[in-house]
Amino acid sequence: MQSHDAVIEWSARGTSEATSRTDAVRLHDAEPMEFILSSNWVLKTEGVKDFYEVLYRRDENLEITYDHTLHVFRVKCLSHKEVGVVSLVKDTLDQLVQKETEKGLVGSHLIMPICSQRYLTKPQEASSKIISLEDWRKNESRLGQEFKVPDKYLFPRDVAACNIRDTWDISETWFKAGITTNRMLPESARSQLQRLTGTVLVTSSNGRTVYVGASGIEKAIEVKRKLHTLAQFLSLTPRDMKQVVKIFLYSEGDRSVMGEYRYVADGNGKLLRNYILDRFDWPHPEERYPTVFQKGVLVRLNPDNEPWEEAQSLSDTVLPIVKEGNTREEFGAFKLSNWRYPTKGADSSSSLLISDASTAQSGQSRTAYQPVLRPEIENWVSNLPALNNNRPGISSQKDTTVVSQAPKKATEHPTSSKILLAGNSTSAAAREQSQSNEPDPFALLWRRYRPLPVVQTSKSEETQSCELNPQTLPSTETREPQLAQNNERASRSLRITMNQKAGSRTVRNVFPEFDPDMMMSINKSLADLMAPLRMWSGVVDLRIDLGRFYFLNVKKSHIQEPGDDDDEKYYKLERIRTELNKRHTSNEKLHFTRVLTKSGADANYIAHMSDKDGNPMWKRPAHERSSTYEFICRSKTLEGAELNFVVGIDATKFYNRVKQFKPDQNCFMVHCTKRVWDFRLVLSISQNLDDTCVRFAKELTSSLRVTPKNDGIPELEVSYDKNYDVEVLAVRTRNTACCNSEVSIKNTHRNQGSSHADVQRLYISEVWEMGLLSKGELEQRIQLKFARYKNNERSGMPLLWYEAILKSDTFSTAFEQNGKLELGNEVRWTPEELLKSGAVEELIRKAANVVKNMDGVGFWSDNLQTELQRRIVPAVKPAKGQYTAKFW
Repeated sequence: MQSHDAVIEWSARGTSEATSRTDAVRLHDAEPMEFILSSNWVLKTEGVKDFYEVLYRRDENLEITYDHTLHVFRVKCLSHKEVGVVSLVKDTLDQLVQKETEKGLVGSHLIMPICSQRYLTKPQEASSKIISLEDWRKNESRLGQEFKVPDKYLFPRDVAACNIRDTWDISETWFKAGITTNRMLPESARSQLQRLTGTVLVTSSNGRTVYVGASGIEKAIEVKRKLHTLAQFLSLTPRDMKQVVKIFLYSEGDRSVMGEYRYVADGNGKLLRNYILDRFDWPHPEERYPTVFQKGVLVRLNPDNEPWEEAQSLSDTVLPIVKEGNTREEFGAFKLSNWRYPTKGADSSSSLLISDASTAQSGQSRTAYQPVLRPEIENWVSNLPALNNNRPGISSQKDTTVVSQAPKKATEHPTSSKILLAGNSTSAAAREQSQSNEPDPFALLWRRYRPLPVVQTSKSEETQSCELNPQTLPSTETREPQLAQNNERASRSLRITMNQKAGSRTVRNVFPEFDPDMMMSINKSLADLMAPLRMWSGVVDLRIDLGRFYFLNVKKSHIQEPGDDDDEKYYKLERIRTELNKRHTSNEKLHFTRVLTKSGADANYIAHMSDKDGNPMWKRPAHERSSTYEFICRSKTLEGAELNFVVGIDATKFYNRVKQFKPDQNCFMVHCTKRVWDFRLVLSISQNLDDTCVRFAKELTSSLRVTPKNDGIPELEVSYDKNYDVEVLAVRTRNTACCNSEVSIKNTHRNQGSSHADVQRLYISEVWEMGLLSKGELEQRIQLKFARYKNNERSGMPLLWYEAILKSDTFSTAFEQNGKLELGNEVRWTPEELLKSGAVEELIRKAANVVKNMDGVGFWSDNLQTELQRRIVPAVKPAKGQYTAKFW
């Protein structure tokens, strides 16, 4: 406080107990301030009320409280608002003084603001609202008097108007860890939380306090509980936590083997041609294949330290799943004979108006758009090629059929009659299939190609799965891809593919296929990642992607090159794994390809795959199929950041789903060193998008026109308001068939020894790239028309390709709670319960078994990068400064 004779109109100084500015606050928030404003006036109870009534009319939620002991104003604000707040308090107090002096209701011997002195012309009576500081001190009887400021004036304006007023503070531990109200409660979340709870929330400038206003005590308690949950979510998710990527090398039980780094380009032409890279995985399409061929590195087993020459040929011993002439076979789940795309016109009735949100969200089919299907019988999986060059007759081979619930007879489709996707004699895939004049390198190997024994399933299993007896299928559909056995050492592949032997698990001195440390490491990381997701409102997904990944920017001194037989470049696998996890887990140094093949025959094989004992891995129910029109879009957030999202429109029921489109955040890469393919376990999350994206998706769905074509893939027309400021980047038609497998898993919980059932699902997606036929603008509406690509395919991307992922119902069902979770609530599942169920381990084992059986998948795929597939350096030396791609 100032001295008796100090004549200072206003003074402001920092309080001794000013808010401590931690490093976290300085780094993550605007600078908060807390200071004192003192004047030559003392406010009485009525004066405090008048002061705040005037202040609240300013329509600002300010943190200004009156200290009735020191008779000063305590102010909290951000540093850039300091001058404005001081001026506002001064003006408000001056108005009060002027009002009282005009009434002649102030004491004598006043020391007052200059602006108020001109109103004093005669001795004044005492005011019930204000008194000069000097008069207050002279009256000893008043010095011991205290009055309490009404509680409502301790809160910002909006909260002060509520019946129930309270505050909620972030705990000191969390606040010091960098958790602030700005992080946990941005404007969008604050508005949503207010709507959900019917309360008023005002965040303090100190970054720690939230002022709560409510109509009842129950609402105040509820919103404070939600605030605690949001803060807890951030406490479990450190602000600086990076993307979790871990690499594991799966060598199928071999522990003491050596490995080496090899360039992808050291492989034969077949290996290079079947690398197909999705253009959305690369920001610069022209760099996709050159980067892989020039810098891509794989890890290869080399247990016997073979010289480079003896291991030069990569994948030469891998046989294709199907003969080259059968690669044009269609994927049986979506043949033209059993799958149609319903016609749809732009909505003119109320059935699909934007206001009809309940129907669109529920996903119920509308009677106006029923799929044109024959539900009695639907052919699912077509036959795979026989071992010889000629297809077997109808009498010895039948297609796999799926019988629906209707009591109809299953009709046979002769395998000799092919239903084509387009044209009279060739399919769409056949027209784009590049013709090769190279001699068949497998002519001599077919004689050694023998199927494994087939174990027939029981009749009860056939009835449950609604499938024909597997013994009616060709043996090639149940075999595991084999290798040439002779002279294996001289032609060892990059990832040596070996015959799998069905042996007893009780043999001593045999390492388990999966390193226990690998499972423990994955489970521990998943537990940490899933803990905060109990409070996550949005999409949570756990899946396994099948594909192939490779490393970039590996030190050249570590890589075996032609003519280089340096024994020091053979490393223990554990050392390689440690090195990769240290330096090659970023997006710039590790890439994963999801495209498995361009051939429907390969997809048929995967769907009808059998295990090492010949038992079918999957059932293929007819109702587990769907088609989606995917619109990949880009827009801007309110903050100006780029937002990519996907609008998926169901092709038969015409409801939509909107999901954020972004790179996968957390994944566990499992490199199968003996196999052609790999897999990765992905835990991804995406937030629920704002109302603008939802409205855009509804408008896009409402405007959609679907026109079927003879080639099977319909033309699509959409339009939307230009004011959405959305760009449609790409459109794809995705057909997805779901296979399932029921498994019994023993619970790993220490107190539970019983087993429980889980359903594992394999989703095979047939993806068609759509080309933009026309783009226009009419009456402020963007109009787009798309059709499938034909001969104008994008460089390096096929017209049609297949992807596959695996999921567990245990996790998928649990994560459905997150999609319906209200902001500030928690789901019922816990990471401990999900992980101790053993579902993750079993899903990983299933993925490994699938990978073991698909070495020859994608063998005939071609990325059409012939100009890059050269194996020698150009003879003509490039000019100085001229860039020349040198891949090997």
